[in-house]
Amino acid sequence: MLVALDGDPAALQVLAAALASDSDDVALCAARTLQQLGGKARPVLPAMEAALQAARPPRRAPDFAMFLRFALEPAVEQLRAGADSH
Repeated sequence: MLVALDGDPAALQVLAAALASDSDDVALCAARTLQQLGGKARPVLPAMEAALQAARPPRRAPDFAMFLRFALEPAVEQLRAGADSH
């Protein structure tokens, strides 16, 4: 739903905060949404990088870390490289 807001700064901040949620489902949905936003997620790149660091086991379950990395690592790499897939 937030993807439809097309990179709205308020929506991006909601997604960035959700990355740090104690709920794995909430954090994973936020990560996947940010991945889909492509270059529009650039303003929250620091939150995406922090989420990748915080997700490493043993802080979070190994499956959670794997799925979060699956969503965020390519997105972070694209943003660092300046690529905009959308």
